[in-house]
Amino acid sequence: MNSILHSIWLACKYSAGSDMPKRLLEAFGSAENVYYADKTDYLNEGFRVNEISAVLGKSTSYAAKICEFCTNKNIRIISYGDDDYPTGFYHIPTSPCVLFCKGTLPRSDKNVFLTLVGTRAMSKDGALAARRMAFQAAAGGAVVVSGFARGIDSICHKGAIDAGGKTVAVLGCGIDVIYPPENALLFDEIAANGAIITEFLPGEEPKASNFPIRNRLMSAISHAVTVIEAPIGSGALITVNHAFEQKKKVFSVPGSPVDPASEGNNSLIKEGVAAVVDGYDLLGEFEFLYPDLVSVNRISKTKYFIPPQLLTKEQRYFEYGRNNGKFGAVPVNVSRADELQGDQREFYERILRSGPVTADEFVTKTRTLGDVLIGLAELEIAGYLSAIPGGLYTINEETSVKTDEKGD
Repeated sequence: MNSILHSIWLACKYSAGSDMPKRLLEAFGSAENVYYADKTDYLNEGFRVNEISAVLGKSTSYAAKICEFCTNKNIRIISYGDDDYPTGFYHIPTSPCVLFCKGTLPRSDKNVFLTLVGTRAMSKDGALAARRMAFQAAAGGAVVVSGFARGIDSICHKGAIDAGGKTVAVLGCGIDVIYPPENALLFDEIAANGAIITEFLPGEEPKASNFPIRNRLMSAISHAVTVIEAPIGSGALITVNHAFEQKKKVFSVPGSPVDPASEGNNSLIKEGVAAVVDGYDLLGEFEFLYPDLVSVNRISKTKYFIPPQLLTKEQRYFEYGRNNGKFGAVPVNVSRADELQGDQREFYERILRSGPVTADEFVTKTRTLGDVLIGLAELEIAGYLSAIPGGLYTINEETSVKTDEKGD
Protein backbone atom coordinates (compact mmCIF):
# COMPACT_ATOMS: atom_id res chain seq x y z
CA MET A 1 0.00 0.00 0.00
CA ASN A 2 1.44 3.36 -1.02
CA SER A 3 1.84 6.03 1.63
CA ILE A 4 -0.56 8.86 0.71
CA LEU A 5 1.98 11.49 1.68
CA HIS A 6 4.67 9.95 -0.50
CA SER A 7 2.24 9.42 -3.39
CA ILE A 8 1.41 13.13 -3.36
CA TRP A 9 5.10 13.99 -3.02
CA LEU A 10 5.79 11.97 -6.18
CA ALA A 11 2.84 13.56 -8.00
CA CYS A 12 4.27 16.99 -7.20
CA LYS A 13 7.58 16.12 -8.83
CA TYR A 14 6.30 15.54 -12.39
CA SER A 15 3.67 17.15 -14.55
CA ALA A 16 0.38 15.38 -15.23
CA GLY A 17 0.72 12.96 -18.13
CA SER A 18 4.36 12.12 -17.42
CA ASP A 19 5.44 8.49 -17.55
CA MET A 20 8.01 8.94 -14.79
CA PRO A 21 5.79 8.26 -11.76
CA LYS A 22 4.73 4.88 -13.14
CA ARG A 23 8.27 3.95 -14.16
CA LEU A 24 9.54 4.78 -10.68
CA LEU A 25 6.68 2.93 -8.99
CA GLU A 26 7.35 -0.17 -11.10
CA ALA A 27 11.05 0.00 -10.35
CA PHE A 28 10.76 0.50 -6.59
CA GLY A 29 7.36 -1.01 -5.76
CA SER A 30 5.82 1.91 -3.88
CA ALA A 31 5.92 5.69 -3.61
CA GLU A 32 7.44 5.31 -0.15
CA ASN A 33 10.32 3.30 -1.58
CA VAL A 34 10.78 5.88 -4.33
CA TYR A 35 11.02 8.57 -1.67
CA TYR A 36 13.64 6.76 0.42
CA ALA A 37 15.79 5.81 -2.57
CA ASP A 38 18.90 7.89 -3.25
CA LYS A 39 20.63 8.95 -6.44
CA THR A 40 22.66 5.77 -6.63
CA ASP A 41 19.52 3.66 -6.30
CA TYR A 42 17.85 5.55 -9.15
CA LEU A 43 20.86 5.26 -11.42
CA ASN A 44 21.21 1.57 -10.64
CA GLU A 45 17.64 1.07 -11.88
CA GLY A 46 18.59 2.60 -15.21
CA PHE A 47 17.21 6.11 -14.81
CA ARG A 48 19.12 9.03 -16.28
CA VAL A 49 20.27 11.94 -14.16
CA ASN A 50 17.93 14.40 -15.88
CA GLU A 51 14.97 12.07 -15.24
CA ILE A 52 15.49 11.75 -11.51
CA SER A 53 16.72 15.22 -10.57
CA ALA A 54 13.22 16.15 -9.39
CA VAL A 55 13.00 13.30 -6.87
CA LEU A 56 16.34 14.11 -5.30
CA GLY A 57 14.54 16.83 -3.36
CA LYS A 58 12.99 15.07 -0.38
CA SER A 59 10.94 17.79 1.28
CA THR A 60 7.33 16.69 1.91
CA SER A 61 6.08 20.02 3.26
CA TYR A 62 4.04 20.87 0.17
CA ALA A 63 2.64 17.34 -0.01
CA ALA A 64 1.66 17.60 3.65
CA LYS A 65 -0.21 20.84 2.96
CA ILE A 66 -2.13 19.12 0.16
CA CYS A 67 -2.98 16.22 2.49
CA GLU A 68 -4.28 18.63 5.11
CA PHE A 69 -6.26 20.59 2.52
CA CYS A 70 -7.89 17.41 1.20
CA THR A 71 -8.78 16.23 4.69
CA ASN A 72 -10.41 19.55 5.50
CA LYS A 73 -12.35 19.62 2.20
CA ASN A 74 -13.45 15.96 2.35
CA ILE A 75 -11.44 15.14 -0.77
CA ARG A 76 -10.43 11.50 -1.06
CA ILE A 77 -6.93 10.63 -2.22
CA ILE A 78 -6.63 7.42 -4.23
CA SER A 79 -3.09 6.14 -4.71
CA TYR A 80 -1.68 3.85 -7.39
CA GLY A 81 -2.22 0.34 -6.05
CA ASP A 82 -5.29 1.10 -3.94
CA ASP A 83 -8.30 -1.19 -4.29
CA ASP A 84 -10.44 1.48 -5.93
CA TYR A 85 -7.75 2.77 -8.28
CA PRO A 86 -9.20 2.29 -11.79
CA THR A 87 -7.77 -0.87 -13.30
CA GLY A 88 -7.71 0.66 -16.78
CA PHE A 89 -5.15 3.21 -15.62
CA TYR A 90 -2.62 0.46 -14.96
CA HIS A 91 -2.58 -0.36 -18.68
CA ILE A 92 -1.36 3.02 -19.91
CA PRO A 93 2.28 4.16 -19.70
CA THR A 94 1.34 7.46 -18.03
CA SER A 95 -0.64 6.12 -15.07
CA PRO A 96 -1.25 8.81 -12.43
CA CYS A 97 0.37 8.00 -9.10
CA VAL A 98 -2.50 9.71 -7.28
CA LEU A 99 -6.10 10.74 -7.94
CA PHE A 100 -8.11 13.35 -6.09
CA CYS A 101 -11.75 12.38 -5.70
CA LYS A 102 -15.05 13.85 -4.54
CA GLY A 103 -17.83 11.33 -4.04
CA THR A 104 -17.55 7.57 -4.30
CA LEU A 105 -15.71 6.16 -7.29
CA PRO A 106 -17.43 2.94 -8.45
CA ARG A 107 -15.11 -0.06 -8.53
CA SER A 108 -13.93 -0.63 -12.08
CA ASP A 109 -13.79 -4.40 -11.55
CA LYS A 110 -17.48 -4.45 -10.61
CA ASN A 111 -18.96 -2.07 -13.20
CA VAL A 112 -19.09 -1.38 -16.91
CA PHE A 113 -17.80 2.13 -17.57
CA LEU A 114 -18.88 3.85 -20.79
CA THR A 115 -17.39 7.18 -21.81
CA LEU A 116 -19.63 9.56 -23.75
CA VAL A 117 -18.04 12.61 -25.37
CA GLY A 118 -18.95 15.42 -27.71
CA THR A 119 -18.73 19.08 -28.56
CA ARG A 120 -19.28 22.00 -26.22
CA ALA A 121 -21.21 23.80 -28.99
CA MET A 122 -23.90 21.13 -29.25
CA SER A 123 -26.94 21.29 -31.47
CA LYS A 124 -30.49 20.63 -30.22
CA ASP A 125 -30.39 17.18 -31.80
CA GLY A 126 -26.99 16.51 -30.24
CA ALA A 127 -28.31 17.44 -26.81
CA LEU A 128 -31.27 15.08 -27.20
CA ALA A 129 -29.04 12.26 -28.44
CA ALA A 130 -26.67 12.76 -25.50
CA ARG A 131 -29.51 12.84 -23.00
CA ARG A 132 -31.06 9.65 -24.32
CA MET A 133 -27.76 7.77 -24.62
CA ALA A 134 -26.62 8.64 -21.10
CA PHE A 135 -30.02 8.10 -19.50
CA GLN A 136 -30.49 4.68 -21.10
CA ALA A 137 -26.91 3.54 -20.51
CA ALA A 138 -27.19 4.40 -16.81
CA ALA A 139 -30.67 2.88 -16.52
CA GLY A 140 -29.23 -0.31 -17.99
CA GLY A 141 -26.56 -0.49 -15.30
CA ALA A 142 -23.51 1.21 -16.84
CA VAL A 143 -21.43 3.95 -15.22
CA VAL A 144 -21.44 6.97 -17.54
CA VAL A 145 -18.11 8.79 -17.82
CA SER A 146 -17.60 12.24 -19.31
CA GLY A 147 -15.47 15.34 -18.93
CA PHE A 148 -17.71 17.85 -17.10
CA ALA A 149 -17.38 20.39 -19.92
CA ARG A 150 -20.17 22.57 -21.25
CA GLY A 151 -22.41 21.00 -23.85
CA ILE A 152 -22.52 17.26 -24.46
CA ASP A 153 -20.48 16.34 -21.35
CA SER A 154 -22.81 18.11 -18.94
CA ILE A 155 -25.90 16.70 -20.63
CA CYS A 156 -24.48 13.17 -20.29
CA HIS A 157 -23.72 13.53 -16.58
CA LYS A 158 -27.20 14.90 -15.90
CA GLY A 159 -28.87 12.20 -17.98
CA ALA A 160 -27.16 9.45 -16.00
CA ILE A 161 -28.14 11.06 -12.68
CA ASP A 162 -31.75 11.54 -13.76
CA ALA A 163 -31.92 7.84 -14.64
CA GLY A 164 -30.95 7.00 -11.08
CA GLY A 165 -27.56 5.75 -12.23
CA LYS A 166 -23.90 6.49 -11.59
CA THR A 167 -21.63 8.91 -13.40
CA VAL A 168 -17.95 9.87 -13.19
CA ALA A 169 -16.49 13.22 -14.26
CA VAL A 170 -12.80 13.40 -15.17
CA LEU A 171 -11.50 16.94 -14.73
CA GLY A 172 -8.80 18.88 -16.52
CA CYS A 173 -8.13 21.02 -13.45
CA GLY A 174 -7.81 20.74 -9.69
CA ILE A 175 -10.55 19.02 -7.71
CA ASP A 176 -11.33 22.30 -5.95
CA VAL A 177 -11.73 24.29 -9.17
CA ILE A 178 -15.25 24.08 -10.60
CA TYR A 179 -15.04 24.67 -14.33
CA PRO A 180 -17.22 25.72 -15.97
CA PRO A 181 -18.47 27.70 -12.96
CA GLU A 182 -22.13 27.33 -13.96
CA ASN A 183 -21.77 23.60 -13.23
CA ALA A 184 -21.45 24.11 -9.47
CA LEU A 185 -24.77 22.39 -8.76
CA LEU A 186 -23.98 19.58 -11.19
CA PHE A 187 -20.63 19.08 -9.42
CA ASP A 188 -22.46 18.34 -6.16
CA GLU A 189 -24.99 16.10 -7.94
CA ILE A 190 -22.21 14.03 -9.51
CA ALA A 191 -20.44 13.68 -6.16
CA ALA A 192 -23.70 12.37 -4.68
CA ASN A 193 -24.27 9.94 -7.57
CA GLY A 194 -20.76 8.82 -8.44
CA ALA A 195 -17.49 10.71 -8.40
CA ILE A 196 -15.40 13.56 -9.72
CA ILE A 197 -11.75 12.61 -10.21
CA THR A 198 -8.60 14.37 -11.37
CA GLU A 199 -4.86 13.80 -11.41
CA PHE A 200 -4.20 17.55 -11.29
CA LEU A 201 -3.14 18.99 -7.96
CA PRO A 202 -5.60 21.15 -6.00
CA GLY A 203 -5.61 24.72 -7.25
CA GLU A 204 -4.64 23.80 -10.82
CA GLU A 205 -6.52 26.06 -13.22
CA PRO A 206 -8.21 24.65 -16.36
CA LYS A 207 -5.52 25.45 -18.92
CA ALA A 208 -6.20 24.45 -22.52
CA SER A 209 -3.17 22.13 -22.49
CA ASN A 210 -4.65 20.14 -19.58
CA PHE A 211 -7.61 18.73 -21.47
CA PRO A 212 -5.80 16.55 -24.03
CA ILE A 213 -3.81 15.14 -21.09
CA ARG A 214 -7.04 14.49 -19.20
CA ASN A 215 -8.66 12.79 -22.19
CA ARG A 216 -6.38 9.74 -22.03
CA LEU A 217 -7.89 8.92 -18.63
CA MET A 218 -11.45 9.26 -19.94
CA SER A 219 -10.77 6.46 -22.41
CA ALA A 220 -8.53 4.40 -20.11
CA ILE A 221 -11.15 4.12 -17.35
CA SER A 222 -13.83 2.84 -19.72
CA HIS A 223 -14.78 -0.20 -21.70
CA ALA A 224 -15.67 1.98 -24.69
CA VAL A 225 -15.82 5.56 -25.96
CA THR A 226 -18.89 6.84 -27.81
CA VAL A 227 -18.90 10.10 -29.75
CA ILE A 228 -22.29 11.81 -29.61
CA GLU A 229 -21.65 14.90 -31.74
CA ALA A 230 -18.28 16.33 -32.76
CA PRO A 231 -17.08 18.57 -35.58
CA ILE A 232 -13.68 17.99 -37.15
CA GLY A 233 -11.06 19.23 -34.69
CA SER A 234 -13.20 18.63 -31.61
CA GLY A 235 -11.42 17.64 -28.42
CA ALA A 236 -13.75 14.66 -28.27
CA LEU A 237 -11.79 13.16 -31.16
CA ILE A 238 -8.60 13.35 -29.07
CA THR A 239 -10.31 11.00 -26.62
CA VAL A 240 -11.12 8.72 -29.55
CA ASN A 241 -7.47 8.66 -30.61
CA HIS A 242 -6.48 7.66 -27.09
CA ALA A 243 -9.12 4.93 -27.18
CA PHE A 244 -7.67 3.55 -30.41
CA GLU A 245 -4.18 3.55 -28.90
CA GLN A 246 -5.48 1.80 -25.80
CA LYS A 247 -7.34 -0.76 -27.94
CA LYS A 248 -10.73 0.28 -26.54
CA LYS A 249 -13.98 -0.05 -28.44
CA VAL A 250 -15.19 3.11 -30.16
CA PHE A 251 -18.74 3.91 -31.26
CA SER A 252 -20.28 6.92 -32.95
CA VAL A 253 -23.76 8.39 -33.23
CA PRO A 254 -24.60 9.21 -36.86
CA GLY A 255 -25.57 12.82 -37.50
CA SER A 256 -26.87 14.90 -40.36
CA PRO A 257 -24.55 14.70 -43.39
CA VAL A 258 -24.93 18.44 -43.94
CA ASP A 259 -24.32 19.52 -40.35
CA PRO A 260 -20.68 20.49 -39.61
CA ALA A 261 -21.32 19.65 -35.92
CA SER A 262 -21.56 15.96 -36.90
CA GLU A 263 -18.70 15.87 -39.38
CA GLY A 264 -16.33 14.24 -36.91
CA ASN A 265 -18.63 11.45 -35.78
CA ASN A 266 -19.81 10.78 -39.33
CA SER A 267 -16.19 10.50 -40.51
CA LEU A 268 -15.55 7.89 -37.81
CA ILE A 269 -18.40 5.79 -39.15
CA LYS A 270 -17.02 6.11 -42.69
CA GLU A 271 -13.70 4.81 -41.33
CA GLY A 272 -15.39 1.71 -39.92
CA VAL A 273 -16.42 2.68 -36.38
CA ALA A 274 -19.71 1.03 -35.41
CA ALA A 275 -22.76 3.31 -35.33
CA VAL A 276 -25.06 3.42 -32.30
CA VAL A 277 -28.18 5.51 -31.91
CA ASP A 278 -29.18 4.96 -28.28
CA GLY A 279 -28.45 3.11 -25.06
CA TYR A 280 -30.06 -0.06 -26.37
CA ASP A 281 -27.48 -0.27 -29.14
CA LEU A 282 -24.61 0.58 -26.82
CA LEU A 283 -25.48 -1.83 -24.00
CA GLY A 284 -26.23 -4.50 -26.56
CA GLU A 285 -22.48 -4.61 -27.20
CA PHE A 286 -21.74 -5.48 -23.57
CA GLU A 287 -24.64 -7.34 -21.96
CA PHE A 288 -23.44 -10.75 -23.17
CA LEU A 289 -19.93 -10.06 -21.89
CA TYR A 290 -21.15 -8.69 -18.54
CA PRO A 291 -24.66 -10.11 -18.01
CA ASP A 292 -24.55 -9.50 -14.26
CA LEU A 293 -23.62 -5.84 -14.69
CA VAL A 294 -25.62 -4.41 -17.59
CA SER A 295 -28.80 -5.37 -19.40
CA VAL A 296 -30.84 -3.88 -22.21
CA ASN A 297 -34.00 -5.14 -20.48
CA ARG A 298 -33.28 -2.96 -17.45
CA ILE A 299 -33.57 0.20 -19.55
CA SER A 300 -37.34 0.01 -19.99
CA LYS A 301 -37.83 -0.30 -16.21
CA THR A 302 -36.85 3.36 -15.83
CA LYS A 303 -39.23 5.82 -17.47
CA TYR A 304 -37.44 8.21 -19.77
CA PHE A 305 -38.01 11.91 -19.28
CA ILE A 306 -36.56 15.14 -20.66
CA PRO A 307 -36.04 18.62 -19.21
CA PRO A 308 -38.29 21.05 -21.09
CA GLN A 309 -35.38 23.21 -22.25
CA LEU A 310 -34.18 20.37 -24.49
CA LEU A 311 -37.43 20.25 -26.44
CA THR A 312 -38.92 22.71 -28.90
CA LYS A 313 -42.62 23.56 -28.63
CA GLU A 314 -43.35 21.10 -31.44
CA GLN A 315 -41.44 18.34 -29.63
CA ARG A 316 -43.16 18.96 -26.30
CA TYR A 317 -44.69 15.51 -26.10
CA PHE A 318 -42.81 13.53 -28.74
CA GLU A 319 -39.25 12.70 -29.61
CA TYR A 320 -37.70 10.56 -32.30
CA GLY A 321 -36.69 7.34 -30.59
CA ARG A 322 -37.24 3.64 -30.02
CA ASN A 323 -40.68 2.22 -29.28
CA ASN A 324 -41.29 -1.54 -29.26
CA GLY A 325 -38.11 -2.11 -31.22
CA LYS A 326 -38.93 0.41 -33.96
CA PHE A 327 -37.97 4.01 -34.48
CA GLY A 328 -40.40 6.85 -34.90
CA ALA A 329 -42.20 9.54 -32.93
CA VAL A 330 -42.43 8.26 -29.38
CA PRO A 331 -44.04 9.95 -26.35
CA VAL A 332 -41.81 11.34 -23.63
CA ASN A 333 -42.37 12.72 -20.18
CA VAL A 334 -41.28 16.32 -19.71
CA SER A 335 -39.69 17.00 -16.34
CA ARG A 336 -40.40 20.02 -14.16
CA ALA A 337 -37.79 18.91 -11.63
CA ASP A 338 -35.67 22.02 -12.13
CA GLU A 339 -38.47 23.99 -10.48
CA LEU A 340 -38.04 21.98 -7.26
CA GLN A 341 -35.42 21.49 -4.57
CA GLY A 342 -34.53 19.07 -1.80
CA ASP A 343 -36.92 16.29 -0.82
CA GLN A 344 -39.63 17.53 -3.16
CA ARG A 345 -37.33 17.24 -6.15
CA GLU A 346 -36.29 13.76 -5.06
CA PHE A 347 -39.95 12.69 -4.71
CA TYR A 348 -40.88 14.11 -8.10
CA GLU A 349 -37.95 12.60 -9.99
CA ARG A 350 -38.36 9.20 -8.32
CA ILE A 351 -42.01 9.03 -9.38
CA LEU A 352 -41.14 10.30 -12.85
CA ARG A 353 -38.55 7.53 -13.25
CA SER A 354 -40.40 4.66 -11.60
CA GLY A 355 -44.10 5.38 -11.91
CA PRO A 356 -46.67 5.58 -9.09
CA VAL A 357 -45.35 4.93 -5.58
CA THR A 358 -46.63 5.03 -2.02
CA ALA A 359 -45.46 7.51 0.60
CA ASP A 360 -43.83 4.68 2.57
CA GLU A 361 -41.19 4.28 -0.12
CA PHE A 362 -39.71 7.69 0.69
CA VAL A 363 -39.35 7.10 4.43
CA THR A 364 -35.73 6.95 5.63
CA LYS A 365 -33.92 7.00 8.96
CA THR A 366 -33.90 10.80 8.85
CA ARG A 367 -37.26 11.37 7.11
CA THR A 368 -40.48 10.34 8.84
CA LEU A 369 -43.73 9.33 7.18
CA GLY A 370 -45.22 12.61 8.39
CA ASP A 371 -42.46 14.58 6.67
CA VAL A 372 -43.06 12.64 3.46
CA LEU A 373 -46.82 13.13 3.51
CA ILE A 374 -46.40 16.88 4.00
CA GLY A 375 -43.98 17.07 1.08
CA LEU A 376 -46.22 15.02 -1.21
CA ALA A 377 -49.27 17.08 -0.24
CA GLU A 378 -47.44 20.29 -1.11
CA LEU A 379 -46.48 18.83 -4.50
CA GLU A 380 -50.09 17.80 -5.07
CA ILE A 381 -51.42 21.25 -4.18
CA ALA A 382 -48.86 22.86 -6.48
CA GLY A 383 -49.98 20.64 -9.36
CA TYR A 384 -46.90 18.43 -9.69
CA LEU A 385 -48.45 15.19 -8.41
CA SER A 386 -51.84 13.55 -8.15
CA ALA A 387 -53.03 11.06 -5.54
CA ILE A 388 -54.66 7.96 -7.02
CA PRO A 389 -56.40 4.93 -5.50
CA GLY A 390 -54.25 2.55 -3.52
CA GLY A 391 -52.38 5.23 -1.63
CA LEU A 392 -50.26 5.95 -4.68
CA TYR A 393 -48.89 9.19 -6.05
CA THR A 394 -48.30 9.79 -9.75
CA ILE A 395 -47.08 12.63 -11.93
CA ASN A 396 -49.82 15.14 -12.64
CA GLU A 397 -51.41 14.80 -16.07
CA GLU A 398 -50.03 18.18 -17.07
CA THR A 399 -46.52 16.77 -17.00
CA SER A 400 -47.40 13.40 -18.50
CA VAL A 401 -47.62 12.43 -22.14
CA LYS A 402 -50.62 13.83 -24.00
CA THR A 403 -50.79 11.99 -27.27
CA ASP A 404 -53.79 13.98 -28.45
CA GLU A 405 -51.75 17.22 -28.55
CA LYS A 406 -49.23 16.17 -31.17
CA GLY A 407 -51.06 17.83 -34.05
CA ASP A 408 -50.93 16.80 -37.68
